[in-house]
Amino acid sequence: TLAVLDNHLLKLVETFNSLAANILFTAWANQREILLTMMGSNIHNLFQHIRDKIVNHIMGIVHVVGQLVKKADGTRGFVLEGNQSVFAKNHLDTRLG
Repeated sequence: TLAVLDNHLLKLVETFNSLAANILFTAWANQREILLTMMGSNIHNLFQHIRDKIVNHIMGIVHVVGQLVKKADGTRGFVLEGNQSVFAKNHLDTRLG
């Protein structure tokens, strides 16, 4: 079942986090629309393409969550600061991207 797969994925991430190495996990992103009822508007949110039941748990146990972006000049980098559209965090240092 999917619950067994979820548990295995969480254990795998926790095991890799305990290693004395830098590990990079990647995931496709989904775009979802969120209705802000108090403001009467919608926002589009990019979220990692991981099952809803465990995505917050996985993003909570890793130290950095970022979005890979490509600038107009062709250079690539990571956005490490979150906003209403992107979930991102950096618990290792003060870089924002």
